[in-house]
Amino acid sequence: MRPFFFGETAEPLLGLYHSPAGPRPRPVGVAVLNPFGDEYVRAHRSLRRLADRLAGAGFHVLRFDYFACGDSAGEDDEGRPGRWLEDAAAAVEELEALAGSSRVALVGMRLGASLAVELAGRRPGIDHLVLWDPVADGRRCLRDLEAAHETCMRENARRPAPVESEAPQVLGFPLPAPLRAEMEAIDLFRHAAAPAAHVLVLNTAGEAPTLFPDGARPGGSLDRERLPGAPVWRRGEGDAMESALVPVEALERIASWLVRRCP
Repeated sequence: MRPFFFGETAEPLLGLYHSPAGPRPRPVGVAVLNPFGDEYVRAHRSLRRLADRLAGAGFHVLRFDYFACGDSAGEDDEGRPGRWLEDAAAAVEELEALAGSSRVALVGMRLGASLAVELAGRRPGIDHLVLWDPVADGRRCLRDLEAAHETCMRENARRPAPVESEAPQVLGFPLPAPLRAEMEAIDLFRHAAAPAAHVLVLNTAGEAPTLFPDGARPGGSLDRERLPGAPVWRRGEGDAMESALVPVEALERIASWLVRRCP
């Protein structure tokens, strides 16, 4: 894995490039699009293992931090899905240069999957999407995050009454009004058909919105699979993040699907 910075000089983004293994790398790049906030913290280990698995299968893989997230430029409260969509487009361009090919697939989890859908609809040449527990309804996602935040505060409160934060936040991450507004506007149900030629929708048990009712594009494919176990991106019982297991079966399904669809 090679870390580097890319994008605008004044606002660089952290990239993590997993080079393909083996003597014959595939002429295909895979960009991994992260979830938001606490969900990314909890999914980080699984997404890194996924990138390693895909690189082992011969793909050029790029993970990266959005603007105002992780080790990329920007203050914590400056991030917005609209800007992160631009960052994803910049990551695709960087990946094309790294792979020496214009063939790029997107693997997105939660909010990252929502961004992948939007980017594929705007940018030609993205023919393969893997959508892992996508955020289909931004309002519902925010309700779930805020409910988890309230539970966390209640279970870990050290004072009889809750203390109001100076700025809105969910699970330790800022939630300013502009970010909330853009999150609330997310609605994948407006896409009647799959936005790319080949799409895999992975849903963990209990998380199964029905997306793309009109199915795949002519000549394309739309595969839907259910995953066993608990979501890796969600707070679990006892909040034991360090004890979460990497969902090996899910990683294998994603890698196998991409190998089959991207010969």
